[in-house]
Amino acid sequence: MSDTPKKVDPLIGEFHLNNNALNKKIEDHVRQEIGEETKLAGLSQHSNIGGWHSKRDLDSKLGDGSAGSNLLLLLFASFSEPIMEYIRSNANKFNVAKKESYDWNYAGAWYNVAFADSGSYNSPHTHPGAQFSGAYYVRTEEAPPQHPFSGKIEFIKDNIQYLYSPRAGTLFLFPSDLLHWVHPYYGKDLRICLSFNAKNIV
Repeated sequence: MSDTPKKVDPLIGEFHLNNNALNKKIEDHVRQEIGEETKLAGLSQHSNIGGWHSKRDLDSKLGDGSAGSNLLLLLFASFSEPIMEYIRSNANKFNVAKKESYDWNYAGAWYNVAFADSGSYNSPHTHPGAQFSGAYYVRTEEAPPQHPFSGKIEFIKDNIQYLYSPRAGTLFLFPSDLLHWVHPYYGKDLRICLSFNAKNIV
């Protein structure tokens, strides 16, 4: 299957954010968080098969004054306009009126890291208990020729598959009940993704 031409559905939002400097700071922070000791001591498993998965409550630590929290505050601030645009475009789906701005509550946020040339992937899953979810790519690499699907994210809606090739700065937004997965990753360095859930849109 090829992702050219790419199928598009308004319920799958794709935004490209100019966060280069912030991405580098987050990358450095995540590398420090992982550490060689963490990598070797055992890895948390959720939908990720291989790789490293942080705790899922990073959103609850916003404003605690730590370096990681401050970086997330800046990152979440960059999400505000894309999220409002996404909700506005899908107001019927979320049972809200079309208006200029919205509020919502984050309901979980976590880093998902694939190691270099590891074949780490995310199995098919949804995000129960939320209205919409997001995946933001802090760092990733293009698929190498021998692994053309490396790191691609795929969604399925009404038996139609939607395949995307993320790059650093790409934010995907989608309904939390939408089935999706990530293909095995074979880049030469880490792929770092921040995922989150949100609910209580008003």
